[in-house]
Amino acid sequence: KFDLLVVPGGAKGAETISQNPAVQELIRKYIDAGKYVGMICAGDLAAQTSKLPKQPLTSHPSVKAQLEGDYEYSESPVVVSGKLVTSRGPGTAFPFALTLVELLLGKDKREEVRGPMAFPANTPF
Repeated sequence: KFDLLVVPGGAKGAETISQNPAVQELIRKYIDAGKYVGMICAGDLAAQTSKLPKQPLTSHPSVKAQLEGDYEYSESPVVVSGKLVTSRGPGTAFPFALTLVELLLGKDKREEVRGPMAFPANTPF
């Protein structure tokens, strides 16, 4: 029904969401169907609780220790690994969102969406 599933962050909320069996099942269904799953901030814990295979990802620094043993941990602002797209937190929300737009709709659409946001000159995303 939807092309993308995004798991939000936010310390306690992300922990609650990632522990929910229905959410874990939905994440696996999306990945198995070849659809994108985005996770940001502490919401990236859902990769682990959903038992996604070892792959590159990133997260908020507060949950790094919980993930770095099971995944190829990166401190990049956004990591795309197959259909899993992860990001670090509030400060990386724009590059995360623009990456999702590009993956779903292409680079031209990313630039169309980015333009009116009036980011300062030389903003790297």
